[in-house]
Amino acid sequence: MEYVADFARALSVCHAVIAERDEKGNIYYQAQSPDESALVDGARVNGFEFRDTGLASITTCEMGEEKQYEVLANMEFTSDRARSSVILRDSENKITLYSKGSDAQMLRRLGRGGRNSEKGEQVYQAGVRHLDEFSNLGLRTLIVARRKLTQEEFDEWNKKYHEAATSLNNRTEAVNTVSTVKIR
Repeated sequence: MEYVADFARALSVCHAVIAERDEKGNIYYQAQSPDESALVDGARVNGFEFRDTGLASITTCEMGEEKQYEVLANMEFTSDRARSSVILRDSENKITLYSKGSDAQMLRRLGRGGRNSEKGEQVYQAGVRHLDEFSNLGLRTLIVARRKLTQEEFDEWNKKYHEAATSLNNRTEAVNTVSTVKIR
């Protein structure tokens, strides 16, 4: 059940959507693409409503409970990366990376960490089969993933990310390189 909740949570927090309210207080979404808005709306229909983005936070309502996440890093979608990612800290001080993107980009980042068991390999192979089936039917595909990070892992990555983001030379390439976090 945790994986289902994490899937819906990922859709409600990993995006570039803006939540706005109409005159009755109902939330509606503004997005650069209808796909992005549909994914966030799909999460809402399934009990994970994106409510607001602050300077360094995201507010959701998950199965009727309001949650606030501290945004530690936000790597927006680019055509080079073909994915978007966000690293959040929850109220229990747990750090999680949520990522979504093209199957080609995401499969390369899964690594063997999640497949180091027979069951993990079976899940991976089944996922690849489903992606092939959906693609052959002409359907668009997207992979959604999450990885729990320790404070030490985040600190090590964040130091490299900060150096890349403040670099005076080849900043875009440096950020793209550092933004590649294995999803094990």
